Amino acid sequence: RRYAVNGTPTDCVYLALNRLLTEPKPALVLSGVNRGSNIGEDVTYSGTIAAAMEAALLGVPAIAFSQVFEDGHPVKWATAEAWLARVVRRLLDAGWPKQVLINVNFPNLTAERVAGIRASAQSLEEVGDLFVELVLVEQRLAAFVEVQPIDVPRHDDLQKLLGPLERGGLV
Repeated sequence: RRYAVNGTPTDCVYLALNRLLTEPKPALVLSGVNRGSNIGEDVTYSGTIAAAMEAALLGVPAIAFSQVFEDGHPVKWATAEAWLARVVRRLLDAGWPKQVLINVNFPNLTAERVAGIRASAQSLEEVGDLFVELVLVEQRLAAFVEVQPIDVPRHDDLQKLLGPLERGGLV
């Protein structure tokens, strides 16, 4: 069967898990691959992350995928293509707590240059003083918001999750 849904990524996952794919429920939801990174506080603006979060909140394990790229250069989609299945297998073998989504960012490298997989905590950035600088760039008005890293101590539960992943060969 094939379905088409016109809505946000969250709407699509909600409809799929509550109406279209109920018996049996999917064992895993994969969201993405998103064009661009989903790191730091930017994850709060991401439809890719939101879809995975909706699945996790509904009790289905979920992984969000993004392919990092540099503006003005081609996106290295082959990296995500080459590594995605390996990452999924490793994550499924390691397991993770219910209602936790996994966020994977493939680096801006060719697939051959990727040395392995590393687990880390979600980083945070603080929006400085909400300082916005408006400048004219190529006949368009552009806004820039200052961000600064926040030093957040690692939580014990997070250590319990990341420790086995790192010891399990994901690094």
